[in-house]
Amino acid sequence: MSENLEGASLPPAGLPKATYTQAEMQSMLGIGEKTLRGMIRRGVIPHVRTGRGTTGKILFLKPQIDEWLRTGGTTGRGGK
Repeated sequence: MSENLEGASLPPAGLPKATYTQAEMQSMLGIGEKTLRGMIRRGVIPHVRTGRGTTGKILFLKPQIDEWLRTGGTTGRGGK
């Protein structure tokens, strides 16, 4: 018997969201996909990888991102 995992990444109703997606991070930071991928590659922004290779996802844990932003997180492209 297989389980239906549709929506499994969503938090239960009433609980705060625990992760941000790449699209959400791009919107929050006002940057494009290429810039975000560069930040991930350079280790500038805290993130976690799920799965393997190209089948995995990159997620951003909310507590880590909130702290990174609070302490002046940058795009890592010179300057601040």
